[in-house]
Amino acid sequence: MFFCYNIDCARNIPNNYCIEEIIMLKRITALFLALALCLLNAACAAGGATGESVASEPETDASSTASPTFPQESGGSSEAAAEPQPDRVALADEPVATRGEDSVSVLDFTYQFFNIDNQYRSYIGMGVMDLEAQQPGTLASAQEDALTYAKEFTLLHKEALSKGAALTEEEIAQLKTFVDTEVETQGGEQAFLNAYMFTPEQFFELMQRYQLVSNYYQDCLEAIIIPEEELRAAYDESAGTYDQVTVRHVLIQPYDPATATAPEEGREAVTDEEAAAKADDILAQLNGGADMTALAAEHSEDPGSKDSGGLYTFGMGQMVAEFEGWSFDSARKEGDTGIVKSTHGYHVMQFVSRTGYEEALPAIESELKTAKFDADHTAIDEAISAEDWVINEEVMQKPFAQ
Repeated sequence: MFFCYNIDCARNIPNNYCIEEIIMLKRITALFLALALCLLNAACAAGGATGESVASEPETDASSTASPTFPQESGGSSEAAAEPQPDRVALADEPVATRGEDSVSVLDFTYQFFNIDNQYRSYIGMGVMDLEAQQPGTLASAQEDALTYAKEFTLLHKEALSKGAALTEEEIAQLKTFVDTEVETQGGEQAFLNAYMFTPEQFFELMQRYQLVSNYYQDCLEAIIIPEEELRAAYDESAGTYDQVTVRHVLIQPYDPATATAPEEGREAVTDEEAAAKADDILAQLNGGADMTALAAEHSEDPGSKDSGGLYTFGMGQMVAEFEGWSFDSARKEGDTGIVKSTHGYHVMQFVSRTGYEEALPAIESELKTAKFDADHTAIDEAISAEDWVINEEVMQKPFAQ
């Protein structure tokens, strides 16, 4: 899970991030492959929406791997990135890793690295190369992940072909139209290569293969039937982790001179005792028939919810313990009210609803099907982690040398 700061005065989200957690520590599942095409399509659409190429980082020494160039999302603000860049040269389709008859293309490796780089940018606004300067080893870690993902794709693609998987003529035509349109949007084949590191032909082949694996994976999942008793047992054993609760709250924050925490502008500073008394008064108004939305708008000091009537919908592990504990109490029912004291202050609470088995069913079924697929493909896991892969380091660095 990726952690980020959130201003909501109830959420329990640390103000830090762990680079290793941005990319899942466990090996990538086939589910990522089902999404991979969508990710790249979205990246292309973002670049093509303005008719501009994806910006590149400043040119670097081809012998250096510490800060190589790599495609970035459009809209970069650095002056160096805005300078004209030399035309890229198409990558040759060479093996970056081999094991017996299995061969991983540098094009698949590059594509997977592109996706990882986009994940970094999406989560923290910085690419792999930017982070490498701050945290040496980020690049090597991303390359290792990309190679792992490319291995898995190669092996799943091989399996899909062996099972007779194939794209329809309509699917192929749609992909070809997409590529042709993107080439036109970019301003020609060289501009396309500059933007995405692939020639239109390479990109078209990549999209076909990834679409094929995506289709194969989805077909495998659809063929898996999870018995009702297993679904119900998974929910019952989850201790509510699939559930979502919806509550409203009004936050009253005491002013503690010792920490010099000033109250919101325009609000009077109050001691802990005064804050507690004010919360009691608001609760009495609520229980007397006052509208919670109006009370939140008038009194709440939570900027993350006061303008929405104090409303939050969340699952376990997303809020501070006291707030979550009250909300997920198994005896809680619609309309319940109360006061919760947390590190943020006093929360005047109103319970709205909680989801149950029916709402959780799609997520449970998807999770169990994915687990079943993974269990049926342990041979691929073993092949990925085998020690007899021959890695061509020279080929691996070619995408970063221009």
